[in-house]
Amino acid sequence: MSIIQQKLTDGSLKAWWEYRMGSYVDLTGTYNGTPTGTPYFNRDGLEFDGVNDSVTTGDLDLDTNMTVVALVRPDALAHAGGGTYPRVVDKLSCYSFYVESSGKIAFVTNGVSDTATLSVSLLEIGEPVVVGGTFDSAAGVRKIFVNGLLDAEETGLTGTINTNANTVRIGDNQNNNRKWQGGITSIALFNSTLTELEVAEVTSELLNQNY
Repeated sequence: MSIIQQKLTDGSLKAWWEYRMGSYVDLTGTYNGTPTGTPYFNRDGLEFDGVNDSVTTGDLDLDTNMTVVALVRPDALAHAGGGTYPRVVDKLSCYSFYVESSGKIAFVTNGVSDTATLSVSLLEIGEPVVVGGTFDSAAGVRKIFVNGLLDAEETGLTGTINTNANTVRIGDNQNNNRKWQGGITSIALFNSTLTELEVAEVTSELLNQNY
């Protein structure tokens, strides 16, 4: 059984959008998406124009432990209509995963003593990449992964992730000014802290569609 199927079975995979299926459906069955603008599907997933396109899903709180893994392709890092820091996934005042204008990945967990960790690696324009982040509140550790490998780690953190009634947005933020330009193929959100090996396995499964 694949690691994605294992996490789906044990309930720790809380949302999974696989846009290569040509659908906004959440494969866990709960957080189906509603598009704004005209994002379009192709064989690589969902394409966002950086100006009007985004997807809104439900209210998903991940407060104690969290993992996000996403297969994306940035086509711009700062652009007209989308500003800087375009979002992959965002829940206002709770958590977000985005790319800074420098090309570094930012993983934000609001409510934690230091809210953001930045990657060491820079993403390349037009290149597909699997990005990931884990947060463990008990251990006080937040990590960032690039293509399944640990890229940055922050320790000594205290606190838990905020919860509220805001919806999860893909390709934008609540203020509609951090729009993604490029492709988003897959996003998986877990309410557990995956191990480094598990992140590598999820990365492989998303890249190879082996789940």
